[in-house]
Amino acid sequence: MKKKVLATLLSAGMVCSALAGCGGSAGSTSTETAASTEAPAAEEAPAANDLAGTTIRFAWWGSQPRHEATTKVVEQFMAETGINVEYEFYDFNGYFTQLDTLAAADDVWDVFQMGNNWAQYHEIIEPLNPYMESGAIDTTDISPAIVQVTQDYDGQQMGLSLGTNCRCLVYNPALFEQAGVAEPTDSWTWDDFKTASEQIIANTDAQYGMDKIEYMDIMTAACAQMGEGYNFFAMDGSDFAFKDDLSGITKMFDIFGGMMKDGSIADPGVQNEITDEQADYICTGKSAMLMIPSNKFVALSEACAANGVTLKLALLPKLTSSSQSGMLVRSSQMVSMAKSSKNKEAAAMLIDYLVNNISANEILNGERGVPANAKVLSALAAKSDEITAQMYEFVNKVGSIPDTKNTTNAEPAAQAEVKATIQTYFERYYAGDFSTAADAAAAFYEEAKQVFANYEG
Repeated sequence: MKKKVLATLLSAGMVCSALAGCGGSAGSTSTETAASTEAPAAEEAPAANDLAGTTIRFAWWGSQPRHEATTKVVEQFMAETGINVEYEFYDFNGYFTQLDTLAAADDVWDVFQMGNNWAQYHEIIEPLNPYMESGAIDTTDISPAIVQVTQDYDGQQMGLSLGTNCRCLVYNPALFEQAGVAEPTDSWTWDDFKTASEQIIANTDAQYGMDKIEYMDIMTAACAQMGEGYNFFAMDGSDFAFKDDLSGITKMFDIFGGMMKDGSIADPGVQNEITDEQADYICTGKSAMLMIPSNKFVALSEACAANGVTLKLALLPKLTSSSQSGMLVRSSQMVSMAKSSKNKEAAAMLIDYLVNNISANEILNGERGVPANAKVLSALAAKSDEITAQMYEFVNKVGSIPDTKNTTNAEPAAQAEVKATIQTYFERYYAGDFSTAADAAAAFYEEAKQVFANYEG
């Protein structure tokens, strides 16, 4: 049984095999062009399936290893189901150029990969709720918190995650031990974080408690920690959601701005020199902690191990020991169905296979992030090295925290500019433009509201 496979990629005339080394990585500006190849014949006849012979289209973006793994999974799916899949893969920029073109023509791929910018494509996405309710797409082994991350604010399921991650605190336990400081716990507070940093600087050879600050992430966490319904952005991304209560934001200016001034956290000049995690001071034992996305833990651990540094994972500190966690599970990429699809049942079957099939996910190997399905995750963790298993366990733990479902994944159009504005005001506070953290927080909020207004207008 032969299946026609499309590998149509935007470019200017170069041709490569669907599995040749011509793929650009995510975010790459490299170009890729069309090729047509034949999927290998199935070794066995596909199982009886009413949808056998149906043809659907599927597309994704990513690196060459992702293309090769996903292609193998698609071919396995075709062999097992008899459903034909015409698939396309792109670099990041080429993918969204093509998606915009297809959206304008109301001819989007039946199944397609999306990121956290899915809200911009809301009108072309078929909600998955009916397919989940019927069992066509099984979410039994996916925690409600992880299911929620790809819902809109009305509870419509805009897709299911192909891989999850979260912000986490990584730390060097040896420095904590040398300084006589207790390691982070699940009830650790920002004040505990500050005290630990100061004691580590005073009692070890480390230069910083932390050197690179993710300002947007600490703001998002602090606002969510204020209580249910408090978030940095509203669930629909339409506005801010901390109800004009600047106490969480003020706390972050006080803690981090103050620590930059007293030297227990790197100043803005040092921070701006650090371009990636592997160049961070934590890799040489000169910094005790760092905030990273969980999917970077393995690479960072390997970079640290080269210098004899071992890392552990912890939840982010909290406003108070009893406040909400402020933790957020994010979908690194998700898989969605097109509203324009003429073969939605077959599309649902492919989505279910990508998310829930253990064999498929052993091939994908968590490249898009930690698998959403708990049974899939357990199967992969059992075959993983210790560091990868630690990362899997951590993301699974965060996904099981009840209040993570209260924390917004919204990425409004204004987000990038708001993020830059946050950094500007931290740097201004460090430079002495404001006498108090409350003044810096108030000034930031006034400008941030104007940024939002500019996008809404």
